[in-house]
Amino acid sequence: MYICRKVKFNLNDGLLETLPSVNDGKLVLPNPTKENSNFQGWYKNASFISEEITEIDFNSFDKQLNLYAKFTVDPNYVMDLIDQIPVNPMI
Repeated sequence: MYICRKVKFNLNDGLLETLPSVNDGKLVLPNPTKENSNFQGWYKNASFISEEITEIDFNSFDKQLNLYAKFTVDPNYVMDLIDQIPVNPMI
């Protein structure tokens, strides 16, 4: 979890390799990484049913904003796991 003044980033076991920054009054959202996963965006709730947040006007809210990182499993990782399953030709 990373907290930046008014924004709390819930990383869902991901890592921030770059810190958020402000450019022209808008918060530039970093893209976290997570092993064997693909980042799918930032959302306002942990169930990811809101619209993806792509930018934030840093002066448009007074309260703390909680953002949640959404990840999906990398399909290449799944295929690698499947390839590692031993095949028993006797069955």
